[in-house]
This record gives sequence, structure tokens and C-alpha cells, in this order.
Amino acid sequence: MARVPIPADSGALTVDWLASALDADAIGCRLREADIEPLGGGEMAEVVRCRLTWDGRPADAPAPESVIVKLPSPDLKVRRMAKKRAFYKRECAFYMNLREGMPIRSPALLYGDYEAESERFVLVLEDLCGYGAADQTAGADAAQAGCAIRAAARLHGRFWGTGRPAAVADLSPRIASAKIYRPAMRMVFLASHVRGMELFGGALPADRRRRAWAYGPQIAGLVGHEIAGPKTFVHGGFRLDNLFFGTGGDDAAVIDWQTYRFDIGLFDVAYFLMGSLPAEVRRAAERDLLEEYHGIVCSTGGEHTRGFAFEECWRLYRMCMVKSFVIHALVLGKIPFEDAYGHRLAEVMLERSLAAAEDLEAEGLLPTGVRRWGFANAFSSLLRGAHRLSRARRPN
Repeated sequence: MARVPIPADSGALTVDWLASALDADAIGCRLREADIEPLGGGEMAEVVRCRLTWDGRPADAPAPESVIVKLPSPDLKVRRMAKKRAFYKRECAFYMNLREGMPIRSPALLYGDYEAESERFVLVLEDLCGYGAADQTAGADAAQAGCAIRAAARLHGRFWGTGRPAAVADLSPRIASAKIYRPAMRMVFLASHVRGMELFGGALPADRRRRAWAYGPQIAGLVGHEIAGPKTFVHGGFRLDNLFFGTGGDDAAVIDWQTYRFDIGLFDVAYFLMGSLPAEVRRAAERDLLEEYHGIVCSTGGEHTRGFAFEECWRLYRMCMVKSFVIHALVLGKIPFEDAYGHRLAEVMLERSLAAAEDLEAEGLLPTGVRRWGFANAFSSLLRGAHRLSRARRPN
């Protein structure tokens, strides 16, 4: 199929462009109309659904009734962050090179293109018709949580201790090299923590808000440190808004593959349970879910998981919960949550991550040799004051 120009934005998704990308000539019918519907939840990219009308479409023709199209974010700051972290490059590499070998359901790639120099890309993806989306602000129920954790376990078990696929290797050095900038990374974390608390902490009860302010300096010492343990392929953004559920008990599809990497598998588990489950659901189910996860990983990972005891699984889960708190803080401080759903999601993420950090005693999980960063408390207070002053000076 011939390559077609990458659209500048969703406004350039014309009938002719979609017909060329979907290879309408090969399908054997004419694309007559395309209705473009913006989709919410795309903080890092522009995502739309295209509802398609075909002329002369045979009943058995592989002509989709709708597709999902993903393009770079219209926000320059978001695009800069995506370039720095190779988000767009990674997702395109996943769909073009990795998806077929994954033991986890994800949308089929119908057309894709990526320009390394400009960071422009387009992905035309299968619309997951028949799968239901869930609302992360409401949170997953126990059945959805079980389905998600089993999917993660199958993915992690498949690559547990086996080494990273070649398509992942060239995306890792730039990210890994950031370890040498630990002090700067800690400052970025603290700045994000302050901004997130200023923007979204008002929804917290007063006592939890005080504890939340204290967590930033306490956890800053962990930023930039690797957790020791077996590595596997992780999604990196494993949360409810990135999952769709079929009618079967084990039928889950996962989207948004911008942050995958080789890391501790329990990171996906902790990130999901921390941010996607109401605290009361997580407290009631997390031990059973971890036991089920451990069993699936050990059965699918074979000899690579030999000696991986449940006690170690639980320890890594608690450590990854602290790392998930760090990621949540960075997300809240860096990504704009401008619509009503995004703002509510940010508040819910903050509330749930604090509850999990308290339940699992995050403060006491700093590894040996990592002292509390003495400068962090003063720096955090300075940032807080500067942020408030900046807000006070803005015109209403």
C-alpha cells in the first residue's frame, strides 16, 4: 500500500485521506463519508473516532464501520515532553513491530506512519467495538480488577527475565541515562508535587492534606533509584482509562502504549491498583489479586520465575506503590487537566495514591542507604510559596 502524507491534525482527516490509508481500492468499495468525533482522555495525544460510510459495501468486506485515529497533541508543551521521553516513537514502534507477539489484546493497526526527525505520526487503529470502557473516576469493581491483573500477569510472565525485545532496546538508553541527574529529577518531582497539591489538593480533608504535603520531601530520596528485582515488559500506564473489557471474564484489551519499557512487573500492578480502584475495593481485594498475579506469572514464566516467592512479590508491590506515587505526582504536575473529567480524575488520583501510600506505610519503604533528602523540605516550602505568589499575581 502506498504511503500517504501524515495529517497535521484531525481537521486534515478527509474522506480521500482515510480512503487511501485504509486502501479502499483493495477493500473493493468506495468510502463516501467520514464523521469525526473527538474523544476525551487523550492527555498526551489527539484522539478521534471516525465513523465511516461506504458505498457498495459487501457484507463480508473488511471495511470498518469506524476507526480510531491518534495524532500528536496540539499542545506544544505536551509534544516537547513526548519527544523527550520518546512517547510517540515508542507507541508507533509497539504497533508496527511488537504488537503481534504480545500475549495481551490491543487494537489492530490498520495504518501507521512515523517521522523521526519531526516527531509527527499517525496511527489508524481498530475501534474496539463490543468492548466496554470504564470510568476511572468511578473506579474498577472487583471483577474488572481481576480481569486487568490477569492480563498484566500474562504479559509479564511471557517476558519475565528473558531480556528485552530488540524493538525496545533502542528506546531505553535515553531514559536510563537520566539516572545520573538524580538531584535534578528530585527537584522536578518536588516541583510537580507542589503544583499538583496546589491545583488538586483542595478536595482532600485537612488532615490528609497535611500528610500529603509531608510525603513529597519524604519520598524524594527514592526518586532516581532503581528497584532491585527481575525485569519484564511493562505497559507503564496501566490504568482503567487505558483498558476495555469484553463480555468474557478474562477478555481485556489495552490501549495507549506510549510508556512501555523493561522494568519491575509489579509496577503495572501497583499503578493500576493505586489509581484505578476505590480505596475500599483495593483494601478488600489487593492481597487476593497479588496471589493470583503471582500464580499466573510463575506458571507462564517457567524457569525464569524459579525462586520468586510470594513474599518477594508482595515486597516489590509495596516498593512499586511508592514509585507509582512518584509517577502520579509527576503526571499531576506536568500534564494539563483542563476539562471537568480531567480535573476530577486528577483529584481522584491524588486521593487514591495518598490512601495507598498510607495503607502500605510508604514512608518506611526507603531502601537502605537512601537518606531523607535534607534539602527537600526547604525546597518544597520555597516552591510552595513561589507557586502561591505566582497564582496571586495572575490577573483574574
